[in-house]
Amino acid sequence: MGNIPVKDDENGHAFKAAVFEWRPNGTPPAMQRHDITIHPDGRIELNSEWIWRTNPESPWTEYSYPRHGFAITLPQARAPEENDENDIAAYDLYWNGSRDEDTQISARLIVNTRTDCASWLIKYRKALNLNPPVTLGDYSMTLDKPIKTHEVTIKGNPAFEGEFSLNVWSRAYFRQQCLNGTLFAFYALWPRSQTKPAIVDGMFDSFRLISSGIKK
Repeated sequence: MGNIPVKDDENGHAFKAAVFEWRPNGTPPAMQRHDITIHPDGRIELNSEWIWRTNPESPWTEYSYPRHGFAITLPQARAPEENDENDIAAYDLYWNGSRDEDTQISARLIVNTRTDCASWLIKYRKALNLNPPVTLGDYSMTLDKPIKTHEVTIKGNPAFEGEFSLNVWSRAYFRQQCLNGTLFAFYALWPRSQTKPAIVDGMFDSFRLISSGIKK
């Protein structure tokens, strides 16, 4: 490796760089930011901070929502709040605390309690057979080309899922499944340079139905 120039002859500016380190297999999983400064006099300064990491003393906890008939296990001590709008409710399941799109990881669940599951399934299956295929995610208006969507079977029931680049910073994943007259739509975002974090599948795969308090 050649020498890194540490001085600009005209203005003597320092060389600065930021490096992000993702440790998915650590205990606990974590992301760290390293700020490197090489000063004109040759001094090297390194500052590091944890952008996100789960607390090893805080195990995953299952939260139940009888009103909408489901339970889900999450890596946080505070239960997500329900935000209602008519027949639709939104749950913010997870956020890693980062406000920067190139480091942010978040997950959300949107519930629609007035869905005809048979009609929903027919509609989605028809959409998958169109040529060219249509987008089936809520981000369709922001994309230049369709989201590649697949039909899958989850715990014996049909569902649809897709993964795509949302913008220059983020990748996104969505999963939709209609059960007992309720549409459950899961969404997750993470840095585009990474593969889907295991924490996303851990949360979404823990989802299960329980007795519902809503009368259809």
